[in-house]
Amino acid sequence: MKAYSTYLFDFDGTTFDTRDSLVPVFRTLLGAVGIYDVSEEDCHHYMHQSLAETYEEVGIPKEKWQIATDVCNTCINEPEILAKNVPFPESAGVLQALFDRGSKIGYVSGNTKNHIDLVLKTQQFPKVHSVIMGSDIYKHHKPHPEPILLACQELGVPANSSVLYVGDSLQDAECAKAAGVDYVLIDREGELSDYPGRKIVSLEELL
Repeated sequence: MKAYSTYLFDFDGTTFDTRDSLVPVFRTLLGAVGIYDVSEEDCHHYMHQSLAETYEEVGIPKEKWQIATDVCNTCINEPEILAKNVPFPESAGVLQALFDRGSKIGYVSGNTKNHIDLVLKTQQFPKVHSVIMGSDIYKHHKPHPEPILLACQELGVPANSSVLYVGDSLQDAECAKAAGVDYVLIDREGELSDYPGRKIVSLEELL
């Protein structure tokens, strides 16, 4: 794969394995608004979309959205939940290698900057990034291009084919296309076999 001047990474499911952490978070926030019996499969589905999309899908009235979001923001940053967020085995080495060869590194996530900062600190992950663009910063969620465009703006780079966004969902792919940057889908488990674009099964393929 060609080398890029800038690499932007999704966080959940791309650089960090957050499945075990997000299952109890979704069960807690949905339980706070009266929705119970939430399966792990349901939670894994919700991980790939914004909270607003999840609220609409499960039928939470808009007047209760803030209640659910407040519960989420509290639960997700509890120490026992933070400890469940673990980097994929190759993540630290690959991001460090990209940084060492002079590329700019950033995170563009549907999660909050505050949460990502806490996870990186908890896991003592290498500080190779120059920007974290989280949902507590931008107004329009993926697949809207704003998260990527704001990240590029903060990094001082044009949003073009010199930038690669790496994500694990079709929503990420749409966001990259709308922003005008290159995209590669990481599909470790082969769950998106019909995706027609570029795919990898490990971040090591970026090197």
